[in-house]
Amino acid sequence: MIKRKLNEKSKGFSLIELLIVV
Repeated sequence: MIKRKLNEKSKGFSLIELLIVV
């Protein structure tokens, strides 16, 4: 869910969140 929201906002930001999730 968070990844999807980030993808809609910014692709670069999605990467940062992905790292945190991992």
